[in-house]
Amino acid sequence: MRIQRFGFQQIPFYGTLSASLCLTMGLVCGGAFAQVDVSSSNSSMSMDDVISSSNRDIYNPKGLWPLFGAGLGYMTSSENIRTEGVPGHLRFLGSYYFEGPWVSEVGGGLYNEVLIQKGGGADTIQALELEGAARFMLPDRWSVGPVFTTLTGNDRYQSNTKNWTSFVGVQVKRDIAWDNQYLVRMGGRFMTDVGVSGDQINAALFEVEVGFGDGSGSPGLVESEPLELEPVVESRPIAPHLAEQAMSGPIVFDGPMNFVENKPTMISSASKRADRLAQILADNAHLFESVEIIGHADERGPENFNQKLSERRAEVVAHKFRRAGLSSNRIKVEGRGESEPVAFNNTATSWFKNRRVEIKIKGVKNQAALDSLLKTVK
Repeated sequence: MRIQRFGFQQIPFYGTLSASLCLTMGLVCGGAFAQVDVSSSNSSMSMDDVISSSNRDIYNPKGLWPLFGAGLGYMTSSENIRTEGVPGHLRFLGSYYFEGPWVSEVGGGLYNEVLIQKGGGADTIQALELEGAARFMLPDRWSVGPVFTTLTGNDRYQSNTKNWTSFVGVQVKRDIAWDNQYLVRMGGRFMTDVGVSGDQINAALFEVEVGFGDGSGSPGLVESEPLELEPVVESRPIAPHLAEQAMSGPIVFDGPMNFVENKPTMISSASKRADRLAQILADNAHLFESVEIIGHADERGPENFNQKLSERRAEVVAHKFRRAGLSSNRIKVEGRGESEPVAFNNTATSWFKNRRVEIKIKGVKNQAALDSLLKTVK
């Protein structure tokens, strides 16, 4: 049976729709579960191993990332076919980020065009959309490359292959860390038809895609639930002549303390981590003498701006420590600007790592007890 309004063939179209959507979701969900399943396949792995194996780094993504995308644009008119209008699509995509500078993806979804060109027939064109793409990664998280799209289930474009209309073109996108937690891509494409005799159909679309799930506020680390702390039993007083030998340090806390770009604002996961650390240190101040808080900035921007920004970042963390109850005379605050980077390859990931605060705990009196406490907030 043929539905005249849209030119569908009912049985083939819905069969193709079901099969294609199942294939697409299988690729997307299969890759996602393959990443998560590593925790159940090896019970001896630590939580840090599971976290690092999932590769949920929104600043330097690797492996398979499922995304949901939408696009809207303009299609040109043609002489023999009614094509001018506003095309749009909704799609599920599976993007794979290689170790090298390439990302590839396949996906599928629903396509709809509202026609503005005068002529006969319905004012909309609807079809199932399937696509594949590959892009080369450029500096500052831009990528560019070819894209191939096929529309199936509709013969309105009068392709030489019945019910299959294909387009090829170029795609430009940029990866963005939205709210420092989610992978978002924005960009566009320009495409032209292949297989439509006697006419040339061109289209341009603006697109937005959002990754599924929380990609983690800092590279390679996801927030875990706060652990209930065991009470610390104070050690016996140390004889004065042994005090200097018993004290060690400093201990450098290595839990990431990263900040939003150009601001003294901590990302969400780092802020929660700093709050927990501040409370632990305030409650166990007998285990150490003092805390040194050192702020840093990435290398972009004027040197004097970065110096002041690093000082403000250190002060943000110091304020958390004072609010938790740690005495101000035991807190030293310092900013070192852009002078001490920990990453050097001039990428978004490096800049993120350099926007940080370091915390040094000095005059440690019971290192084993303090190490045990610090492990609960890393």
